[in-house]
Amino acid sequence: NAIARSYTFVKVVEERLERGKGAALRAGFKEAKGDYIIMLDADYSHIVEDIKKFIEKLEQGAMLVIGSRHIGGSGEYTLVRAFGNRFLTLTFIVLWGVKVTDVLNGYKAFKKQVVKNYDYTSRSYEIELELVAHALQEGGPLVEIPSYERARAGGEMKSKALRDGFKFLKAIIKWGLKYRFGILTKK
Repeated sequence: NAIARSYTFVKVVEERLERGKGAALRAGFKEAKGDYIIMLDADYSHIVEDIKKFIEKLEQGAMLVIGSRHIGGSGEYTLVRAFGNRFLTLTFIVLWGVKVTDVLNGYKAFKKQVVKNYDYTSRSYEIELELVAHALQEGGPLVEIPSYERARAGGEMKSKALRDGFKFLKAIIKWGLKYRFGILTKK
């Protein structure tokens, strides 16, 4: 927190009323002022130098850019997490009809309209799929870049493979059906 606050161009938003990643991101979305939003974990696992690559892809017309651990690698993956991510990503590809390698990575960049035009409801990690659905609804395209995920420098992993894996599967189905049947509604 103190490191982030030391940069004048960074605004730290603390959501105290509601807990969870979805709540934290929704609070940040409300405060975002620029044309692009970049989200990454605060545990030093994502490489900030990749931000230039994200912005380049947005400027080339991407609606949403995902940092792919499948292409770039991960120092955090266990066998269970790697298998779960592949299974969930393959389920996403089949249901949504969109080819990606790492839909669940939290290192994403997107155009502001992806959050400005929709009401977000996800309370937890499933916000990753809600973002993808809305980006695709806005006309995409969805692009990936290789991004290495370092082993976290601090804190503990809050996601649990089985518990959150089932939440992701449910979100893939829910948001996938809404996307495929065109029932996503704008504000």
